[in-house]
Amino acid sequence: MKIGFPIFFRGFCIQGTGKTGLGFINHPTFFGGVMVNPGDLILGDDDGMVVVDRTECKTVLEKSIERVEMEKKKSVQLATGVSSVEFNKLGKVFEFLGLKEG
Repeated sequence: MKIGFPIFFRGFCIQGTGKTGLGFINHPTFFGGVMVNPGDLILGDDDGMVVVDRTECKTVLEKSIERVEMEKKKSVQLATGVSSVEFNKLGKVFEFLGLKEG
């Protein structure tokens, strides 16, 4: 059955269900080795998943927007022929390591 949105998973394990209890709602749980609390934001894409603490969502969103804007500027510069070494000011690092940009 197709449900219209991507699902990301490493595997699955059905341990069985019980019909005699109600289960838990709004309780912390471990997910992928990370503690996830009620209200936390979970995002996933082709590169992986991230859990954002609910108290950090605003800060993470602001930093994400800044990162996207920086990436747009970088793309414009790289499209003009500027190398990533030049853009990121890595010339001295390359020189120190004896590397040459090819």
